[in-house]
Amino acid sequence: MFYNDGTSYEGYWKNDKREGPGLLLSKENQEIYRGEFKDDVFEGKGRLYNMKARIIKENFNYIDFSRLGESWVMYEGEFIRGKKEGNGVLILSNGEKFEGRFKEDRIDGKGKFFKSDGAVVEKVWIDDKLKY
Repeated sequence: MFYNDGTSYEGYWKNDKREGPGLLLSKENQEIYRGEFKDDVFEGKGRLYNMKARIIKENFNYIDFSRLGESWVMYEGEFIRGKKEGNGVLILSNGEKFEGRFKEDRIDGKGKFFKSDGAVVEKVWIDDKLKY
């Protein structure tokens, strides 16, 4: 199935909506999303690539993820109603990564931040902000 913006979908359908395992590709044939769909949105496990990633070269200040914006390249984990929700891994454009809990597209709960120097910060974040 091809869309007006040039993206395409390969996978299962139910009642004219994406349902079950599927693959969403950009018009350049790059993978945007591979995983589960339900009622036409990401639902269950999947891998999402950020096609508008902003490259950062410096270390990211993991105290406040609300400032991350588009500076990530890939998320792999769980989705609910099209949003990152549950356990997942977020890879930043500078190579650093966060592994832990997400809620409604925000980092929320226990997690680990893997810094570029090899250090690992294991803490709790609430609504994208480091708590303890």
